[in-house]
Formats: sequence, C-alpha cells, structure tokens
Amino acid sequence: MVDIFLDEQFIGTADNAETFIQNVKKARIDGKLPSNLNIHQRENVDEINIELSKGRARRPLIIVENGKSKLTYEHITKLKNNNSKWNDLITGGVVEYLDAAEEESAYVCLNESELTSEHTHLEISPLVILGLTTSLVPYSNFGQSSRLNRGSKTQKQALGFYSSNFLVRMDTDVSILHY
Repeated sequence: MVDIFLDEQFIGTADNAETFIQNVKKARIDGKLPSNLNIHQRENVDEINIELSKGRARRPLIIVENGKSKLTYEHITKLKNNNSKWNDLITGGVVEYLDAAEEESAYVCLNESELTSEHTHLEISPLVILGLTTSLVPYSNFGQSSRLNRGSKTQKQALGFYSSNFLVRMDTDVSILHY
C-alpha cells in the first residue's frame, strides 16, 4: 500500500505502485491526463508524488519503447516541411517533458545508436545537457567542467540592450554595456 500525493496534498492510496505509475504515464502519453503532469515514487517513505504545479524546471526527452526511439524519420521530415509542429510530437506521444524528480527513474541515452531495451528516453541532442549558455562556450564538448562553468558564468554576466527604446522608458536606472 502506497500513499499518493497530488501537489503535496494526500489524495489516496494504491495497492501496486509500479502498475499505478505505468497507468498514469500511459494516460499522460495518450493525452488523457495533462502533459505537464509528472509522477515519481519515493520508495524510502512508500509514497507516490504527482506534480502539476507551475514553475518546475522540465526538459523534453524523446520516448523510447523496446529499444526504439518513437521519433521517426517521417516525424523529422514533417517538421522540416512545416507539415507538423512541436506540439504534435507531444500530443502524439513522441516527446515528453520530465522534471528532476521523474528523471530519477528514467534511463536516458545520449545517442540513438547506443539505445538498448533498458532505456526509457533519448536526448534530443547531447548539447541539451549543457544548457543554453554553456553550449555557447567554444569547444564545450572538449572542455573540462571548470572551464565550462567559468565560460557560462562569463556569458551570464554580459549585459546588452534590454530594449531598443531604453532612452525614453521610465525605468532608465539600468546599466547598458557599451563599447
């Protein structure tokens, strides 16, 4: 017997945690539950947490079933030809967003060529792991972690024009980088 919490509020119990989680994930992929729902089990305290709250950091991953990516060449062709949109991949059960808690139970592969039947998800691109600013560091795939960390912090400190009409705005007490 496992307790179930929805946004940190107790809502009931389940007899079999694995079956319950699999059914909820399948319903999410099929579009019967919201796509922003994330579920994870905390085994040490016998509880399942379902998160629907806004503001959680989530990242997109390609769903893998039986060692095969659900993203096919046809999907990519439709995206390139503007016959399909990003949201179609989500509603079609090809891509799903995972938060940090649900990611703990996911087995993510970096490259499609290395997929096994144990993997649950596939990275869209290996660069996604680094994040936006770190991926802009030159030769980030060859750098050590301290160099990447320093490079991303340097980029975050850079200041540019926040708006094109900054001289006539009422919030003029700001810093502008000018060479």
